[in-house]
Amino acid sequence: MKHLSVEQARTLNEQVAAQAETVGLTYRFDTMKYTNTYDAHRIAKYAGEQGKGKEFVERVFYAYFTASKLISDPQTLIELAREVDLDPIRVEQILQSDQYQQEIQHDIQTAAQMDVKGVPFFVFNEKYALSGAQPTELFLQTLRKVWKEAKQSQTSPLNNTAELE
Repeated sequence: MKHLSVEQARTLNEQVAAQAETVGLTYRFDTMKYTNTYDAHRIAKYAGEQGKGKEFVERVFYAYFTASKLISDPQTLIELAREVDLDPIRVEQILQSDQYQQEIQHDIQTAAQMDVKGVPFFVFNEKYALSGAQPTELFLQTLRKVWKEAKQSQTSPLNNTAELE
């Protein structure tokens, strides 16, 4: 594993922040509170079951990257859950239990088997993967390849949908 100097890491973070800014995101690496995200992942599993997964994850990302909140803090997670209309009492119960730990461990093991070393990491059709910020054209090539293979498959649920191209 390659180690970066503090200055190299700072430069890399500045580049990521500048790239995020081009799409309207504000990343504040200088005030970000680096922490364990395990409980945030557990609540994201619950949020997903409630049909609020995307909204909750968006709030967590904003809290972490922009608002510099400590997303390992139970009260922060309860507040973020409340903001997307999740039951705060249920969230507190989950945080005080071991619920969703098995699912998170499974995700961690799956990522290790796929040799995931960073984020973002995208898996397509359980066959192809892209790691890191990649050019749009590479995503399009991968999606077209997956689409073509899916269309050729007799068991594909995609056979009755419109062309991607």
